[in-house]
Amino acid sequence: MRRRAKYLLWLCALVAALPAASSARRTNEPLATSAPQLRQTGTQLELDNGGWFSYSGNVDRYVFRFTRDGQLVQGAASVPKTTPYGSTIEGEYPANPNANVHTLAAGDVGHVFCGDVYAGTHSRYVYADGTVAYDVIEWGHTLARDGSELQPSCLTVNVLPSPIPQPNPPAAAASIEAALGLASTSAWRRANPGEWAKLIRYHQDADARPALATAIGRALVFAVDAYWYSRGR
Repeated sequence: MRRRAKYLLWLCALVAALPAASSARRTNEPLATSAPQLRQTGTQLELDNGGWFSYSGNVDRYVFRFTRDGQLVQGAASVPKTTPYGSTIEGEYPANPNANVHTLAAGDVGHVFCGDVYAGTHSRYVYADGTVAYDVIEWGHTLARDGSELQPSCLTVNVLPSPIPQPNPPAAAASIEAALGLASTSAWRRANPGEWAKLIRYHQDADARPALATAIGRALVFAVDAYWYSRGR
């Protein structure tokens, strides 16, 4: 009888523990199946979201956080277990489509950056009478295999690529005199100062026309005009 009583007590304890164990395993918050990875691509850090699943629904949102030498530089300072459905957190994707990208500066070279990810799923429960028990986003940050906290992915920033060289600005257009090779000793210019002034004004106005915008175009037109003016046109 004593052995049977011990057996019954052991069985009762086992049955009582099953719902608690099942409830712990069947948590609604997302669980990570693979850790996120941080990588440097040129002047940017890119953090993928890893792998996630949830017993209660789709995992369709993430919060990305970046730290530099242990100090937060992008994303939420902290992520609660739940947030009201319809609200957003700093660094949340897809509300912020670039939340998983951090742009580097020259001073970041040699410093350690870490990326951390929280995954979220929409949980809603309504009683039979229509009363909403809860309607929240549940955030997860634990590994599915053992329930331990997800660890951030870290790297040391490498040398940033050199800036793309900018093309040299175009050379200033040559003056009318330089384009035509006319010196101040031009006999026609000395003999016709009034006509020369009118010709200069004409070509200043012509600069606004696309066909005469280049030095070559202006030189050709000026050459023809100078010829006709010199013949007394």
